[in-house]
Amino acid sequence: MMTRLKKAARLCAQGPAVAILTSCSSGASAYLASGDWVRVPVKPAQVVDTVGAGDTFSAGVLTYLSEHSHLTKSALSSLSKEDAKAALSFGADVAGLTVSRAGANPPWRRELEGQIAGEGWSAIGEKRRAVRSRTGKH
Repeated sequence: MMTRLKKAARLCAQGPAVAILTSCSSGASAYLASGDWVRVPVKPAQVVDTVGAGDTFSAGVLTYLSEHSHLTKSALSSLSKEDAKAALSFGADVAGLTVSRAGANPPWRRELEGQIAGEGWSAIGEKRRAVRSRTGKH
């Protein structure tokens, strides 16, 4: 049986510059055109609902690549291991926040900036729950 990584390498040999593999609670990996691969673990989060986690992960990866001018064919073809890992990590961060609350409820940019500033997903989730309980909005 062919491993997922071998399948990703085979796929990239046919043209794509990057193949990203997600493994739910085991993290994500990317196989690059250079033949390198990177892996990132999931971010610890209090899981409330997994709806939308994969979509939000993908959006986070694409956002990172776009904001760092890596979302072109030529840029993806020469994507470094460091940039691939950073993109996967950002996607994992965004998905980590999404699963910490009910419904397919992706984070706003200001929430991500709070995470980057060191508040952590748990602190952000606690703030949202406190606001909801005070306002009655769920």
